[in-house]
Parts: sequence; structure tokens; C-alpha cells
Amino acid sequence: MPVFSVRTMFAAGIAIAMAAGPAVAANSTIITEADNGKAVAVPASQPLEVQLPGTNGTGYWVLDSDLTPQLSLSGRVTHSVKQAGAPETTIYYFRPHLPGTVALKAHYVRTAPGEAHSGTDGKETFAVILTVAEALPALGS
Repeated sequence: MPVFSVRTMFAAGIAIAMAAGPAVAANSTIITEADNGKAVAVPASQPLEVQLPGTNGTGYWVLDSDLTPQLSLSGRVTHSVKQAGAPETTIYYFRPHLPGTVALKAHYVRTAPGEAHSGTDGKETFAVILTVAEALPALGS
């Protein structure tokens, strides 16, 4: 019988979890570039993070969507090494409120000299159809 290491089992578990759709971490749904173009469901009142990759010094992400009663923006941060050309991640934090469906869209605005100033080439746009579902009742209710 084959013997599997803890590392192998852990890696297999991560691969399966990532293939299943948006991640849920610490009571928060996390949407990434891998979810681009997909439909995603999130319970009302569960925090939502949208994590988008970029490159330090080349531009920034801009939300294209009007926020609706279903969703409110609660913050935005960009994590990066302070070096031009280094990878960075912009994270938008949302709070879902009411059940319903909303298109969540963003594009990457180029600011580096000599580059186009819009993310319209299809590679630098992001969109998901987000369905805010009824909040799950608390245990014991």
C-alpha cells in the first residue's frame, strides 16, 4: 500500500479546494482572478474580499460597478514590495447586505509611460456575477 506524506496530502487538499470555486477563509468569501467571468454566490452578512493582481508602478485597479443595496464597499488595500515591477495585490473588501444579483466589474488602469491607459484588452478586466443569498440562520435559532 502506498504511503503518502503529510505534505503530499496537504497539497492535494489545497488543489481540490482551489478547484471548487471561491475560497472561504475565516468567515469571509475570497474571490480572485481565477473567478473572473464566473457566477459566485455569497451569503448576506458574510464579508467578501476581491483580490486582484497587478504590478507595482504600472497602474491600479478601478471598480466599474455602481454599488447597489446588495453590496457596500468597506475598504481597499494594496499589498506590494516597494519596488517597481514587483507583484502586488489589490484587495477590495465588501459587505453583502440584501439578497439579489449584481455584476461586479473592475479594470486595470495603466499609468506606466508608453502604455495604453485603459484595461480594455480583455486581459486587464475583471467581472463576476455575484448573487447575495439569504443569510444562514445562526446555530440554535
